[in-house]
Amino acid sequence: MPALTPIPADESLVDYAHERPELIAQIRRLVNELSLLRSEMDALQQRRRADAAVNDLTDTLRSVGEGRIAALSQAVLAWLAGQFGAVQSTIYIYNPDRGVLERAARMGISHELPELLRPGEGLTGQAYKSGRGFYTDLMRLATTAGTGRVQLAPTAVAVEPLIEQQQAFGVIEMAFIDAL
Repeated sequence: MPALTPIPADESLVDYAHERPELIAQIRRLVNELSLLRSEMDALQQRRRADAAVNDLTDTLRSVGEGRIAALSQAVLAWLAGQFGAVQSTIYIYNPDRGVLERAARMGISHELPELLRPGEGLTGQAYKSGRGFYTDLMRLATTAGTGRVQLAPTAVAVEPLIEQQQAFGVIEMAFIDAL
């Protein structure tokens, strides 16, 4: 980059810039570089927020302790509610000895859910069996979430398999009042 020379005191900036087109080109390059830097900073800030959320979840999981799947599952559901606004959620974990998905935790659900599901049964069992998640913003559930006086029906549902080393070990269901 060529060195900038000071503007003589007897010239205006406009006159000086018109007489030196390389100065305008240099200013444009600087503006473009600043714009790229700003985009990189925005991406870095988003990455930091995502890293902070993951660290927060990791801290939550560590605070629960090992070997307590129900408490761990409940902590995960609470964290997801805070991060994504799920008003209802459930975690099922596969029990290989029994060949079924067992409900490990639920949040925001006032009616009874099945304790056990077979792989392939309903969206939850399908997500487990296929290893693929499902999302719909059109489904109206028969369940409601609310305080007892006001009842709200979820309008969006996400069902995702929990996968480790390319093998599903459970499923999480999340219901939302608004679409994701």
